[in-house]
Amino acid sequence: MADSGKKRILCIHGFRASPTIMDFQTSPLKGALKNCEFVYMPGRLETQTPCDPMTGSMFPPPYYCNWDRELTGGTLSEAVMGAVEDTRKYIA
Repeated sequence: MADSGKKRILCIHGFRASPTIMDFQTSPLKGALKNCEFVYMPGRLETQTPCDPMTGSMFPPPYYCNWDRELTGGTLSEAVMGAVEDTRKYIA
């Protein structure tokens, strides 16, 4: 990847949200930091269930998360370690 000279900001959304939602939420910040590139990383797991009804009414699925007992049954610590490894790969 060529160096554009811009600082890159990694944006990680919350539970059952998406890069699209995070892009909307950070639009004022992007306006203020025009010399930065915003990079949106989706969560590891895809779901059709939003974090809340209002989000679902404003943004269509898919939504993402890094851990969800309903989707994986795994432990939170396993999910966190997996998310950390995904992030390391994403920014490398």
